[in-house]
Amino acid sequence: MRIRWGLMILMSLLICTACNHSNEQMGYDPDLLSYMVSEPARYYGEGQYYHEIQKIESTALDKQYRIEASGEIKDTSIGKTYIDYAFNYQFLITDQMILQTLNNNRLNDSDFKEIELLRLPLEVGHTWTFNAVMFNDKTVKMTAEIFEVNDTSDEIKVRYTANGYVETRFFKKKFGVTDFIKEVAYKDVKAISGFHLEEGKKIGLPRSESKIKENSNEENAFADINEVNVTPVEHDLILGFNQNYEKKIKLETDNLLDYIMPESPASEKIDNLKFVDVGTFNFMKFKVKSKTTVGDLSTIEVVELYDLGNDQSILNTVTYTLKIYGDQLMIYDFE
Repeated sequence: MRIRWGLMILMSLLICTACNHSNEQMGYDPDLLSYMVSEPARYYGEGQYYHEIQKIESTALDKQYRIEASGEIKDTSIGKTYIDYAFNYQFLITDQMILQTLNNNRLNDSDFKEIELLRLPLEVGHTWTFNAVMFNDKTVKMTAEIFEVNDTSDEIKVRYTANGYVETRFFKKKFGVTDFIKEVAYKDVKAISGFHLEEGKKIGLPRSESKIKENSNEENAFADINEVNVTPVEHDLILGFNQNYEKKIKLETDNLLDYIMPESPASEKIDNLKFVDVGTFNFMKFKVKSKTTVGDLSTIEVVELYDLGNDQSILNTVTYTLKIYGDQLMIYDFE
């Protein structure tokens, strides 16, 4: 009897050792892998936008698993050559997390080139922080949180946040990301866009909250504005401010301080500015709606037109207060 029990214990130890050795040899977590895209698919976004994953290649590496998913953006407004339309995802699955690398920022996906999609444990409330890599190769701290796990439908929902920027993804086993939503804050404007898997449930983009309208409607509204005349100096000051504000918020080289009065409300707002690569926003032009002058302060209300890509644009109303500093007109405040 003792020999029999001894043999059973020995066999159990050998089986457990073999299982552990198999997991060590695999090196990547099979549960994480199960939430990755496994076949070609089509994804729809706003307006006429959609993109297709047309080819998927998988490779088991040393203690990692790599998936290459390539395809095309089906929107003729975003570029003129095949390079503009082609995209490639790389997913690297390890024993702890999934790392996504994207090679085309014209795709209506993340504004970041490299992010951690999922990290163990796959439980509600699990959070982690990582350095998200932007398309200019600079990094921003991003925090991710799993806020829903549905074992019945095999779905996981994750929210990713950085300064002035939020992404949300719905994952489903064998399908990968079925829904993607991103929110970008720029000045006092919030823009929301994303995509959904063709056969999956559609994401509800709250247009009233996002202030996004069809491109033609926004441009028509902009064209209908009766513009008020201002001096060339005032016009160039506001134009230069906008161009350099966009550069600063995108972490590019800027001369924004050349347009702002030192120790002013505008200077304080710039000092407290939160930076993120909001590649979604591109300043186009502005029109002056009104101008008033009281003492040494000139208040100018303008409507600014921004291109969001994917056949979308947005209008933003900003009031600038201008004041002479020394012998130079500068921006004293904006709101």
